[in-house]
Amino acid sequence: MDVPSPTEPVHRQAGADRSNPTEPLPLTFASAAGPKAVTGGVTARSSGRTSASRRTRRILIALALAILASGHSGLGNLGDNLTALRSPIERTAASWRGAAQVVGDMAMAAIAEEPNLGRLTGAARTPFCDDVAAEDQRPIADAINLMRRTAEGERLFRQLVDAGICVGTDEIPYNSGYAYIVKSFGSWSRSYINIATRHVRADEPDVLAALLIHEATHVDRYLNAEACTYEESCTVLANGVDLEEEIAAHAAEAEWWIQAYGKDGKRFAFGYAFGENELVKAYLRGPEAFAAYVRKIRSDPREATQPSD
Repeated sequence: MDVPSPTEPVHRQAGADRSNPTEPLPLTFASAAGPKAVTGGVTARSSGRTSASRRTRRILIALALAILASGHSGLGNLGDNLTALRSPIERTAASWRGAAQVVGDMAMAAIAEEPNLGRLTGAARTPFCDDVAAEDQRPIADAINLMRRTAEGERLFRQLVDAGICVGTDEIPYNSGYAYIVKSFGSWSRSYINIATRHVRADEPDVLAALLIHEATHVDRYLNAEACTYEESCTVLANGVDLEEEIAAHAAEAEWWIQAYGKDGKRFAFGYAFGENELVKAYLRGPEAFAAYVRKIRSDPREATQPSD
């Protein structure tokens, strides 16, 4: 771990993994020697890559939803497509699987929902950390570009770039991401954000963008001396989470999701995206209800165990 310069706070943020998709997303914040913090977001998935059985379930769910929404353009010719596929379907089991994939792709395309965000203006180099695998760079870049399509997301991104803070990946047992923030010899450039590899390789860009908004908000509060740890005024939960910091980061996350999908959230949301919808519902109930909600989802004892440097 980098040794901070005297009197400078060290902060650690991480996101917790969520195993139950019907529960909302938690994030973590803990204090240790000196003002130190841990925060992050929770996921509904427990494995790094989507398994074949999970892909099959996803296709079947998408197809069922698409059939229910049969008035949607793109499904009107579903019967014709199945008729066209009938001959190969009758011949081999492989054809069955191929046909199912085609139909599943049709269904997913029919119910796909794009975030309702502004255009991205201006190119910028993604601030990858040095150890980011080549296969993980495109998902991170796509998520950052999506994050930047709001004014606040662009501001947070530019702040990361200006401060020399990179974005990387890590194998994180429970949390979905964390930010290590340290000011050393007047510079923040030894700080970084890491997102769990399983998220980068299995989740959609909007989910990754929401995670980055959350972590970048923690960074923002530390860089601008707004974090409760500066004055040691945090409400610290039993697992070490600094409640006020999580409320602030989750609020930013919810606001970004609202800008992307409106107050009703994403129409067809599964896993972590479903949790984002639940977060928005709590946010819209007002500050007190939202604070209680964040306290509930951030009280998991697994939050106390953070990745080590």
